[in-house]
Amino acid sequence: MMATIPVEPKTLIDAGSAITIIHQHLLNDIPHQELIPKTINHLSANCSTLNIIGEISLEINVNGIKTTIIADVTTNLVTNLILGSDWIQANNVYFLTPEQRIMIRSRGKEVSTPSVKPYFLN
Repeated sequence: MMATIPVEPKTLIDAGSAITIIHQHLLNDIPHQELIPKTINHLSANCSTLNIIGEISLEINVNGIKTTIIADVTTNLVTNLILGSDWIQANNVYFLTPEQRIMIRSRGKEVSTPSVKPYFLN
């Protein structure tokens, strides 16, 4: 069974990250296939080390369009999930900057979703 994850507020879509990375805590909260163990370290944008413990196949659901990617699993990430340029390029993701949205076209279907969750002040 592939882990299915909706794109949600704690998902970072990062064209500056070469790879997709999921935090072990999120993976523990969802049904998924067996983790393929591997032990490596990646250097993050702030020069800290990400401890990779394995990789897993993920299904990412963006408003009904299902995409797949192999993600590295880490024990120390500042967010639940980073969708990197590997996912962006493989799925023809467009950044609509003025609208603060992303758009995906797949098999004649087109969907978009906010890339920044608005915060409302009372």
